[in-house]
Amino acid sequence: MPEHDQPGGSSVAKIELTRRAHAAMRLLEPDEEAAVAKALDYIRDTSTTKEGLPQKARVLALPTPDKFYSFPATPRLRIVLSLSQEGWVVEDILDHRRIDRLLRAGERS
Repeated sequence: MPEHDQPGGSSVAKIELTRRAHAAMRLLEPDEEAAVAKALDYIRDTSTTKEGLPQKARVLALPTPDKFYSFPATPRLRIVLSLSQEGWVVEDILDHRRIDRLLRAGERS
């Protein structure tokens, strides 16, 4: 995906998709794929919060040392992101209920 300058600043927001995210994209219906692409454009192009997160993103409290974030693509689908030195990494695209199950499982561990 191409890089874009963020509005109001000179920093570049880069988005990289993992193999898992590419596989998830291939399984989506055309309207879902379009919604995910629109959400990725929003993440890349929009201004961020003071914490450096895109608006609407939330931190996922998973039992891992790495930080993961969830961003809504559709009412049902969430984009799971991490942050690298180069920019955002799309780790996966999941149904929001799957993320809720993962979070609940992490609370029990």
